[in-house]
Amino acid sequence: MKREIAEHLQLPKDLATGAVTVTASGRNDVMIENYKGILEYTPGKIILQTKECQVEILGEDLLISYYTADEMKISGQIREIVYC
Repeated sequence: MKREIAEHLQLPKDLATGAVTVTASGRNDVMIENYKGILEYTPGKIILQTKECQVEILGEDLLISYYTADEMKISGQIREIVYC
């Protein structure tokens, strides 16, 4: 129902449904919006819980540069972004 309303009003789906938004800037920075929590945080892997799935960021020297209740920035040498 929410998706139908969002389409009718021409709202972005992530705004209407709370879907995760992942924006990669090259191989060194990733912005994540609409996450619910951090499940694992190591220099090689960061796993985040979202409303619909888990997102794994894999790489080296990974660091959460900053985070708020709605978004976070991950920096490091990013090799993979996996949706589980």
